[in-house]
Amino acid sequence: ISGVGITARTSALPALVEPDEVHRANTFFGLTWSVLFATGVVVGGVLTTLLGPELAILLDAGTFAVAAAIARTLPPIPPKTTEERRTPRIGITDLMEAWRYARERPRTQSTLMSKGAYAAGNGAGWVGLTLLAEDVNFGLSVAGAIGLMHAARGVGTGIGPLVPTKFLRAEANYGTPFGLVGMAIFFTSESPWLSFPMLVLWGMGSGHNWVASTTELQTTVPDHILGRATALDFCVFSLSNCFTAVLAGIIIDLSGSIMWGVIAGLAVSVPFWAYLFRLRRGVDEPAQAAP
Repeated sequence: ISGVGITARTSALPALVEPDEVHRANTFFGLTWSVLFATGVVVGGVLTTLLGPELAILLDAGTFAVAAAIARTLPPIPPKTTEERRTPRIGITDLMEAWRYARERPRTQSTLMSKGAYAAGNGAGWVGLTLLAEDVNFGLSVAGAIGLMHAARGVGTGIGPLVPTKFLRAEANYGTPFGLVGMAIFFTSESPWLSFPMLVLWGMGSGHNWVASTTELQTTVPDHILGRATALDFCVFSLSNCFTAVLAGIIIDLSGSIMWGVIAGLAVSVPFWAYLFRLRRGVDEPAQAAP
């Protein structure tokens, strides 16, 4: 269900703003998401400590019901009229069309898969962070410590897209190394003073990568396959996240070391990112405005 919502929102945004406002709109969306995420995980940690996880999850589910009720009051977005518009086909046919479009354009392919490269490290990091909260709880309950650490990451996701382009190019794959470095230092450092800045840096890489890659897809992929390209984008992200989360969990169980699980995630993420970065820089492909 989350995949349906993300695909719909991402595909709809270019129809709501002017072409030169797409990046700013995604940045604003990422900023509001990070504020709500940071607030939500803190509240979730408090509610879990006070009421228990079952009731906290039930209350959380209620917020989705309220959001769905609000969304139903919004007017429909009329589709753009293009010569290529046709009735979508059920199944994977249209998805394969979007994939063929990306394969023929290396920069687009790199953009479409960039969230997956970051997610490969992120999935292992989330598992490690959850387990680490049992030992490094900052004087809080485990639930409170998890909420606090994710809140720091949430703050970073809002800051990442706001970094001026003269310091960090607003392109997919450029923010990923910063996030992975922040995650690696967080797990290797024993200094509590360094923990929160590194959590913020971890989140900054995530936020920058998400906004930059999303904006590039929205502004370079034709409208009639944008929904399918967005679906593939989120599919790669989800599969990478889940794969390394399971891999890290297995390695942590076998080795008894959280760090080895995180290293496994980085061992997948770094070569994946390097391949996509090389793919992106290896061609001189001009940006193509979506019709």
